[in-house]
Amino acid sequence: MAYIVKCSLCGHDVSNECGSCPRCGNNVAAELARKERKKYIPKILVGIGIVLLILSAILFYDVISMNAEIDNKVIFILDKPLLNARMEQVNSYQRTGIFSAVGGVVCIVIALIKRKK
Repeated sequence: MAYIVKCSLCGHDVSNECGSCPRCGNNVAAELARKERKKYIPKILVGIGIVLLILSAILFYDVISMNAEIDNKVIFILDKPLLNARMEQVNSYQRTGIFSAVGGVVCIVIALIKRKK
């Protein structure tokens, strides 16, 4: 469906189906296509943010279950290298979970800022 848009350079009324502005030659079709693509960026960022938040929740759940497993098994205390390796794995999961959560929140905040523009 055809509708009228303003040319960004000269302000002349131009049809959206017209390739360029008849007054100044500005490529109106390319500008409209760029604006359409920009509409999807906030939605994509929100999706990435949600995935990162879910990943961080899974990692934090794994950390909690690993800590419970270490607390419940006395054998880990007797085997010091194994305990150290397990604790390093827990710490690695914690760091990854924190970075995922922060990344998810940042993606969602950026999407909200872009949506307001």
